[in-house]
This record gives sequence, C-alpha cells and structure tokens, in this order.
Amino acid sequence: MLLETKRTSMSMHTAAALVAILIATAVQGCVDESWSDAERKNAQYIILAVEEAQSATRISNAGAPFSEISASDLDAMRAHMKNAYDYALLAENGALDKAHPELRQHWEEEMIPGLRYRLANLDEGDVAAEIAGHQLLDRFGDWWNAHKQEIRIPVERSRDSKFLFQIAVLTLTFGFGIVIVSYASFADARGWPVGAYYRDGASLVMILGFFSGVVGSPLAALVFLPWWSVVVVVVTGFFVGLIVTFLFRSMVQIVAPLGLVVAWGAVALYAII
Repeated sequence: MLLETKRTSMSMHTAAALVAILIATAVQGCVDESWSDAERKNAQYIILAVEEAQSATRISNAGAPFSEISASDLDAMRAHMKNAYDYALLAENGALDKAHPELRQHWEEEMIPGLRYRLANLDEGDVAAEIAGHQLLDRFGDWWNAHKQEIRIPVERSRDSKFLFQIAVLTLTFGFGIVIVSYASFADARGWPVGAYYRDGASLVMILGFFSGVVGSPLAALVFLPWWSVVVVVVTGFFVGLIVTFLFRSMVQIVAPLGLVVAWGAVALYAII
C-alpha cells in the first residue's frame, strides 16, 4: 500500500511537471514566438517586396517585346517595381536574418540593386541597367525558389486578434478542466455513468484537467495577460463547461480530454505558423 502511494505521488508530480512545461511552452510560443512585434511587422515588407516584384515581372513576361509594351502596362510595371523597391528598403537586418541566415546578403547584393537598375531603365531608358537588373533579380529569384521552404516569415497578427486567441484558448481549457474535475460528483447526482479515470484523482486525465485547465489557465492569464482576463477566463470557462456538459452528457468524459488536446494543439500550431 505504501509503495502504491509513493508511485501515485511520483506519477502526480511527474504529470504536473509535464503539464507546467506544456503551459509555459505553449503560452510563450503564443506570446513571444521568438519574433518581437516590431520584427514581425517589419518582416512583412519582405513578402510585399517579393510580391510586387513578381507582379512587375508578370507584366514584362506577358508576351509582347519590351519596346512594344503599352503605356498603361509600363505605368503598372513601374508602379509595382517602385513599390517593391520601397518595401525592400524598409526590410531591416534583424527581420532578414531571422527569416533566413543568407537572405540579407542576397537582399542587399541582388534584390535591392536589381530593382534599382530596372527602375533606372523604366525612368531613363537605360538598357544596360535593365540587363543588369534582370540578371540580379534572376539570381535572387533562383536563390529564393531554392530556399523558400527554409525561409521563415511569420504571419503578422494584430494585438487584438492575438489577445482574443489567447483568451479563447485559456477559456476553453479552463472549461474542459472544470468539467473533468467536477464530472464525477455532477454525474452521480444525475445517475450518469462515470468512468474509472474520473473516480481516480491520480489518473492522468484528472491531473491534466486540474493542472492544465483549472490551475494552469487562470495562472497563464494572470502572468501573460491583463489581470481582469483571469475573471473572463474563469467565469466564461465555467459556463462553457456547463453548456458542454449538458450538450454531451456522459459523452463529455471523452469530449473534455479531447478538447484539452485540441486547444493546446491549436496553440502549438499558432506558434509554429
């Protein structure tokens, strides 16, 4: 009996530690994600510059010789090229280095001068600059296409959308956690079946529900979000748990643990992309 008690205690401590690590990793990934807000915002100029350059190239590659391109197409090409050049100049070294360790060199030696040369031809009719610009941009395009799977540029998310995502995940995890912890007594009063995992306070399901939901969610809200978000997470999460319980009845024994897994999986996916 003593050995069994020690094993149960060890399993609870181990599971609690694992859950604490999961919470810290997931919330850190959601809040920090290794990119600051300024870097994330600046990195969008890389994407915009490439997209504008591609738009200009599509016009020049439409089929007609350069000398026969219509005035309207030339104006559109120049507008895209100018936008690409302006965006390229705005991309900072920190964002370029984080996107790919070799990107800054190709950006400075090929992308920016290539765009500048092509603009010189569109503005001044400098054919030599057009040829040089084409060569540089082709070289950059070859490198970009060969390494695009390695280039990591995060999608810019506004503070509002990020905050709403965090609140939603923490609310759901609290709701699923409270369902797991309170299901046995709630079900007994209504004559619903109760699984063995919900009778055993040291089961993995109960430990995950308690530490990642009931304790972890409000704690993460308190540490990483405004203080009042704790109230939102607890109050809204309680009603979410109540609604889910009455919707699924005894099936909530499966839905709640799955909900926890899905919620933290969504956090992990959010941090990756």
